[in-house]
Amino acid sequence: MFDREPSARSWIRSSYSGETSLCVEASFEERRVLVRDSNSKKNAVLSFRHSAWCGFLAGLVDPGADGS
Repeated sequence: MFDREPSARSWIRSSYSGETSLCVEASFEERRVLVRDSNSKKNAVLSFRHSAWCGFLAGLVDPGADGS
């Protein structure tokens, strides 16, 4: 799902991004996790269910994980 950026939302940037501007930002809401490009804050925002986001993160750590 794509969403447009509402004005009053808290975004978190990875501490690994350091001084570079090549990263994504995430906003954690009650029913979804939103992700955007930190350089294109006015462009589309990706929206994920929490379970899909957890599965994505688990796959980064262990490609065989199912996110449960």
